[in-house]
Formats: sequence, structure tokens, C-alpha cells
Amino acid sequence: MNSALLASLGVVIVLAGIFAALISLIPSEQDEAKAPGRIQNLVQRFRAGLSRRTQLLLLAGVIAGVMFWFFTGWIIFVVAIPLALLGLPTIFSDHGEKRQTERLAAIETWTRGLSGLIVTGAPLERAITASLSNAQPAIFPEVSRLVARLEGRWPTADALQEFANDLNDPTGDLVVMNLLLAAKQRGQGLVNALNDLSQTVFEEVRVRREVTTDRSKPRGNARVVTGLTVFLLLAIPLMSTFSEPYKTPIGQIIFAGWLGIIALLLVAMKQMVAPRHVPRMLVNSGRRN
Repeated sequence: MNSALLASLGVVIVLAGIFAALISLIPSEQDEAKAPGRIQNLVQRFRAGLSRRTQLLLLAGVIAGVMFWFFTGWIIFVVAIPLALLGLPTIFSDHGEKRQTERLAAIETWTRGLSGLIVTGAPLERAITASLSNAQPAIFPEVSRLVARLEGRWPTADALQEFANDLNDPTGDLVVMNLLLAAKQRGQGLVNALNDLSQTVFEEVRVRREVTTDRSKPRGNARVVTGLTVFLLLAIPLMSTFSEPYKTPIGQIIFAGWLGIIALLLVAMKQMVAPRHVPRMLVNSGRRN
């Protein structure tokens, strides 16, 4: 009874210390006028590189790890739980693939709409400006900057090259290359080129969506298997007979090695299903002075 009370008191003290440390890092109105110290600069740089969601997950992981440490005596989970909360969602997330597919679909729609505007006889620069209203949210900021540069009297070629840099996509480079050629040699051939290109991108988007759908079931199965594995890892400290060899410092190091091997396998699995990187064609293209 006394040991449980001491453990609970220790958890409360540690959590209170964590919250006190976090509150002390929040600058007050008086501290804003003072130059931040070296530690505050490091903390601010670290926090600037993390989203609010990531910061909350990291804080929740540290609190959970400390509580698990006090109730089980396994200090390794102070590090393992925060890393798991940060890494597992990234490994099993398919948002990157979906976002890239949506971006390709937006490029295809914008390219097809631009060719329709050029068919009406509008000059290239005017057609690009008019295409802003048809740009989807995935590429709207990039098209907005392109239109702003054209309206700011940038040379068309320079504005298009900066547009390629903003898109930072090999498919966008193909579109820009056709537009650059059309800016030098005006003619109706651009319409056919853009239509053919947009049809090619449309087929690529269709294939990518089919691949993402096919991968959804294996990814779901991997989530279930990983969830069961994490549950078993958390249950090991509660199995007194099985966990006894791992309670020593050497045992904790060996257990950390097992956790590292599992993490490497998950990362390798993520790399195996990741889309193949396609290099850009208009690299380091920018405005010429």
C-alpha cells in the first residue's frame, strides 16, 4: 500500500515538473523585451520545426512513458512511447500519396482548361490569367503567383520558369516546357500538345488511384498486426516470469534492440510501398537577371 502511494506521488511530482517546465518556456510580456537565452533559442528552434499536433503527441507520449515507467519500472518506455506516437501514424499514413495524386489531378484539370481558353483565340498570357478561376485548391497558390508575375510585367519565360519551381513536380515541368515553347513560337500546336499531355496525366491519376485502393487492404492488415505487436510489447512488463530477464540494465538494452529491429522493419515496409521518385527536368530554373 505504501509503495503504491509512493509510486502515485512520484507520478504526480514528475507530471507537475513537466508542466512547470513547459510553462516556464512560454515567454511572458516582460520576457519578450529581454534577449532569449541559449536554451530558450534551442527550444524555440525545435518547436518551430514541429507542428502543434506533433508537439501535443510528443507531450502525451512523454507523460504516458513516464507513467508507464513509474508503474512498471521499465525506463525504456519513456523514449519508446513518444517515438511510437510520432512514428507509427507517419509510417501507416497514405496522405502523402493521396495529396500527390490530388495535385496531379489539379494539374491535369488546369492544363485541359488552359487549352480550352487558348482554342478561343486568347493570347497565352491572357489565357493563363483567365485560368486562375479554374485552378483547384491543390495548385491555386502556384497559379496565383504565376498570374501575379505576368501582371507585374515579368517576361513570360521567366514567370513560367518560376511557376515550374513553385510546382516542383516533373509533370508540371512537362506542362511548363510546352508553355515555354509556345511563348517563343506562337501557334495552334500548343492546344494539341496540352490536350495530349492532359490525357496522359489523366491516365496516370487513374492508375495511381487504383494502386492506392489496392494498397488500402494490405495497409489495414499491417495496422492490425502492428497494433497487436505494440499491445504485446506493452504487456511484457506485466508478465513477471517472462519479463524478469529484461528488468536489468543489460536486459533493457536488449529490449531496446528488439524495438529498434521492429522499427527498422516498419520503415523498410514503408519504403517498399512508397511511390518511385521521378526526377524533375527543369531543375534550378529561375528568373534570369
